[in-house]
Amino acid sequence: MNLADLNKGKSAVVSKIDEQLLAERLKEFGIFSGSLIRLLGAAPSGCPIMLEAGGTQIGLRKEQAIQIKISPLD
Repeated sequence: MNLADLNKGKSAVVSKIDEQLLAERLKEFGIFSGSLIRLLGAAPSGCPIMLEAGGTQIGLRKEQAIQIKISPLD
């Protein structure tokens, strides 16, 4: 499952970030494998996707969110 598949308001743990350049950028925001994230919402078109991690809110393009593999929390 990837971040683009997560429902609004749900939380997940990042399991892998496929694209190395994106992984390096997100690490600066405290998002890496094992990080807890929560999907805040998305525009009607699905882009941008807003998420929260460690108190920081970040907007990502849908293409970027697809690169973030997650394990949803129930």
